[in-house]
Amino acid sequence: MGKTFTAVRLYDPAFSREGVDVALLERFGETRDEKLLALRPGMVPARFHLRRISHKMWRWVQRGEGEFEIQERAFAASVIRVEHMPDELGVPRDWKPAKPSDDSGNDRALTEEEMELFDPADWYEIGDVAYLASFFRRQGVRR
Repeated sequence: MGKTFTAVRLYDPAFSREGVDVALLERFGETRDEKLLALRPGMVPARFHLRRISHKMWRWVQRGEGEFEIQERAFAASVIRVEHMPDELGVPRDWKPAKPSDDSGNDRALTEEEMELFDPADWYEIGDVAYLASFFRRQGVRR
């Protein structure tokens, strides 16, 4: 895995819930392989483009109080772009933070105002993916 990678949300409305059982959910959680999930016809999931969290930002992320704040900070430190992000009318659009990222990971990718564009569920699920991918980066863990 390089300096940047992508992730989709398990609960994205583009994925069908038919035939989904606990074992499948666990496999997706472990592998983050979206091929395990069936798409609903004509729908595309939001795709989060993430950068690895630098050592400098890692210290800021780790200062979060509890697991949820750590995941929230990991999300803020790593999201550099989102494809097919639904706007306020549900129309999928590509989105980037106002401040261009240099992919160094040495500063927050998202402002507090930009964080408000996302649901807390995004912060926690995608933040957890970024956190684990940055922590285990030398082992090549996909999550």
